[in-house]
Amino acid sequence: MKRLPLLLLALGLTACASGPETKKKSPLSHLHGENYHSPASPPDNLVIPVTGRKTKASTIKGYAFFKSGLAEVPVKQLTLVLYRNDTAPVAEAQTSLDGEFTFHRALDDGRYTIKPVAGAYDGALAFILEGFEANELRLELVKKAAGKAK
Repeated sequence: MKRLPLLLLALGLTACASGPETKKKSPLSHLHGENYHSPASPPDNLVIPVTGRKTKASTIKGYAFFKSGLAEVPVKQLTLVLYRNDTAPVAEAQTSLDGEFTFHRALDDGRYTIKPVAGAYDGALAFILEGFEANELRLELVKKAAGKAK
């Protein structure tokens, strides 16, 4: 009778030890996604950043002038057009009495050109916008001959 409990104990231990085999996992298996679970739904205050879109307006400032001898004469009250890649007009501005101009709107980085509308002046200024500001641009214009203004 003393042997019966020992026999049952031995059978119980061998049954536990000879259970179904488990696959050995690599010690790095915790790096796989199987151990990480996301919540069922994202929180209400989740903010997803969007790249490539500006939320702040760009400012492009400059000075439009023509040369008369050695002097720089400001071009007053002239409408200028800002083009993206020389093709698509994106904004207009008018020069002040001092020849200064400002474009203020949201613009992507890239190549831009400023040109006067058809009129008494010719000229263009190409520049690369990187960031939110382009300051101290100098647009030198040439007066058209008296009979050639459109």
